[in-house]
Amino acid sequence: MKIPMANKQLFAALRRLQGRFARIGERASRARRERRGIKAKLVRSVDRVSLRIYKERNHRLPHFHIEFKKQYTASYDIATGERLAGNIPVEYEEAMLEWAQTNKALLLREWNALNSEGDLQLTLERARN
Repeated sequence: MKIPMANKQLFAALRRLQGRFARIGERASRARRERRGIKAKLVRSVDRVSLRIYKERNHRLPHFHIEFKKQYTASYDIATGERLAGNIPVEYEEAMLEWAQTNKALLLREWNALNSEGDLQLTLERARN
C-alpha cells in the first residue's frame, strides 16, 4: 500500500519541526549549564543515541551521560558501569554497559581531555581501583 504524497510531506514537515525543537532544547540546556559553570562536550551523537561528557566543578568521578530517543537519559560511572542517575530500559542498558566496558579507555580519555585541570588528572589505572 502506497502512502499518499500529502502524508509523506506532512511527515517530513513534522520531522523538520522535531529537529527545530531539538535544537531549541539543546541551546536552552547549554545556556543553563553555562550559567551553572558546567561545560558540556558532545562526544558523539548517532541517530537517536547521544553520548555526553561534562566538565563539572563538583564532580571528580569519571562518568558519562547517555541519551536514547530523547526519552531516556542516564549517567554511568566509567570505571564500574554503575548507574549514577536516570533510567534506561534494561534491555538497552545491558547493551550499553557492554559497549561501555569495551570502550572504557576511550571514555576515560575523553573525560580526562575535558577535566584535566589542576589535580584532576585521572587515568584508567586509577579508575580501575
